[in-house]
Amino acid sequence: RNFSEEEGRTIEDFYQAQRIERVRQLLHQTDLPVSEIAPLLRYGTAAHLSNSFRRYTGQSPSAFRKSGVFVPKDLSSI
Repeated sequence: RNFSEEEGRTIEDFYQAQRIERVRQLLHQTDLPVSEIAPLLRYGTAAHLSNSFRRYTGQSPSAFRKSGVFVPKDLSSI
């Protein structure tokens, strides 16, 4: 069986979910700006990270950070 059949999504979607969860963790646990988080997680630019984050979570990285609300997700279940 291939990944998509087993997981019900593409490997790209799986990888993106993992990356966004790590962004959420870094935004919550550090004061690093998005411009420094982006290269850590192999986003080409801070704008690309921000757009991906907004598409996945429905809010900007800065709005997420300001909210102070972070409920970690089990990476094996993302």
